[in-house]
Amino acid sequence: MMPSWLVALPLLVSACFHPTYDHPRCGPGRACPNGLVCNVDGICSAPDDGGQRDASVDAMLDASPSCTYTTNPFGGHHYRLTTTALTWDAARMDCESDGGHFTKVETAAEDSFLTNSLAGSTGRWIGGRDSGALNYTWYDGSQLSYTNWYSGAPNAGQCISKKGQWFTDTCSTPYVAVCECDR
Repeated sequence: MMPSWLVALPLLVSACFHPTYDHPRCGPGRACPNGLVCNVDGICSAPDDGGQRDASVDAMLDASPSCTYTTNPFGGHHYRLTTTALTWDAARMDCESDGGHFTKVETAAEDSFLTNSLAGSTGRWIGGRDSGALNYTWYDGSQLSYTNWYSGAPNAGQCISKKGQWFTDTCSTPYVAVCECDR
């Protein structure tokens, strides 16, 4: 018999993406930022935009896999890299496939830890992207409270990568990504 979380995977995967990235996917516990509510599709939306709680979607999201990372602990979180270079959207899906999420770098200490622990010769996708007009937010729609841009960045790139400091690139560029697990 197929695990219940695998049956729900098509719905969960489709909920990860929104063509204009206006609304992020609902977070753990069906949480949404900035007064948005989790709608029946698992997308954060304005209350007047069909945003309503649905018990069947709650049950499917609750049945999704639990994060099992045990490596690279820092500040109550664990981190891993994707095993291959992926586009930003595919990397986000990979991070969420085992109960984790894209990394939100929120402090200089965390940024330094990631640089020293998970460094590579190329950029590493982290969870930020342009939500329009060079307004960068995290994958869940929350604002960047800490940044570490290279001089001249951000620029015309849509998604945030880091190689020491942060830069932007087209989201279709394949990079290894940093995934995070809240523990």
